[in-house]
Amino acid sequence: MMDIEAYKAKCGISSNRYVEGWLKENLIPGARSGPSLEDYCFPDSARRPYRYRGKIKPTTDATSIRAHIVNACIRREHITKEMCFTTQGEFNRMIEDLTKCGLISVRVEDSITYYDSTPESDLYEGKKLSIIRKFVLDALEAIAKGVTEGGLNTVRDPQYTVLI
Repeated sequence: MMDIEAYKAKCGISSNRYVEGWLKENLIPGARSGPSLEDYCFPDSARRPYRYRGKIKPTTDATSIRAHIVNACIRREHITKEMCFTTQGEFNRMIEDLTKCGLISVRVEDSITYYDSTPESDLYEGKKLSIIRKFVLDALEAIAKGVTEGGLNTVRDPQYTVLI
């Protein structure tokens, strides 16, 4: 476990004000409270929360939310369903889609689920969100096309032909 100073150093934060706000919004999973901010303890695996400028809004479309998830992974920041204005089921499905495409990976450390980038998504580090969005959309389309074409090839396979 880390104290607030170690957490701030790890996350590149100079002000307690940010950490205090994140704690109030419950954006740092695994943080243990104390009587004062200086008494809080943070898991060694704790990350700073994803707070991308322009943020995700309740009206943000699904492809853009997926792009934000990938961007959070590339930036090594923590993202949650609450930040994405989704239900747990919808968020899990987006994570599953991105994992299937090889754009992110899922791991559990300190009893916290983290989403990590992959070598494929790391190529987009420092890119604009619009470019990451196109990358995500292309990957999703490729997977969808593969599933559709794979399904059609199975139907056309002579060993599955039904004789009437």
